[in-house]
Amino acid sequence: MEELTRLGLKYGTDKATHHGYTKHYHERFKDIRMDVKNVLEIGTAKGASIQMWKDYFPNAMIYTIDIRDIYEYPEHPRIVLCRYNFGKREDSESSFTHHEYKYPAKDGFKGINTFLKELPIEFDIIIDDGSHMMKDQQLTLAMLFEQVKSGGIYVLEDLTTSHDKGIYDRYKVKGDTNSLAMLNKFNETGKFESVHMIKEEMDYLNENITYCEILQMPISSQATLAFMGKKEAASIVKIEIEEPTAFSKHIDSLILEETYKEAVLSSKEEVVEETVEEPVVEVVEEVVEEVVEEPEMMEEESAEIPEKKKG
Repeated sequence: MEELTRLGLKYGTDKATHHGYTKHYHERFKDIRMDVKNVLEIGTAKGASIQMWKDYFPNAMIYTIDIRDIYEYPEHPRIVLCRYNFGKREDSESSFTHHEYKYPAKDGFKGINTFLKELPIEFDIIIDDGSHMMKDQQLTLAMLFEQVKSGGIYVLEDLTTSHDKGIYDRYKVKGDTNSLAMLNKFNETGKFESVHMIKEEMDYLNENITYCEILQMPISSQATLAFMGKKEAASIVKIEIEEPTAFSKHIDSLILEETYKEAVLSSKEEVVEETVEEPVVEVVEEVVEEVVEEPEMMEEESAEIPEKKKG
């Protein structure tokens, strides 16, 4: 039995029992479990799965969101319990009923926007095990996927409620986008379409989700789970430049001085070469030609004079 299923059965989470999710989680998380720093699970309930994640990710902070106060476990330094309503973008002051549960307003319910302001954290893993309502699943994905770290994973549980059986009608409202159909369409077209998302949110998902793996559990014909991966950010190589020491500065000055000397010698050699390259030969030839030509002219003149005398 894999480690995560063992822990799930220990604490009694349905992820390890009738849903059969833990085997698939373990396959995807086993190689990164020691490196994971921040995990968010939406839907705390009594806290069984939170205890499982705490033990499975020993170096991680586990954040958990719910609108119910039914958590049964003692406080732990690596578990952060939060109370938000992830079915609303903005804060709400009124009580409401969801399924068979009635939630009194008390101090009101904080919406997703307030969560993003109060906990601006990048999560290695986000797991939506919340209300399973079409709207809530899609709204949460749209608004929280940006909080997934580069290369991180977003999981959408219990897509069972997307099926058309009458028992799941309470998870839908008129005009809803079906969550499972939305994911299948993304896999076909590379585009998200949802009445619960704004264009900028859908564009962000289109550009940053690298894969969407939808699994149907063999333990149940309708238990369905989706893993979505976040695009890796372009890596940036950071070069650290050490402060120069007195010794390194001295060596640098010697190198600079030697380089200067070589440059001076090189420039002198160039001057000598330029002097040698003057057209000395051409000047000599011109002088020789002049010296040679003068006697010829004199001979011609002397040859002409006697002829004049004879006449």
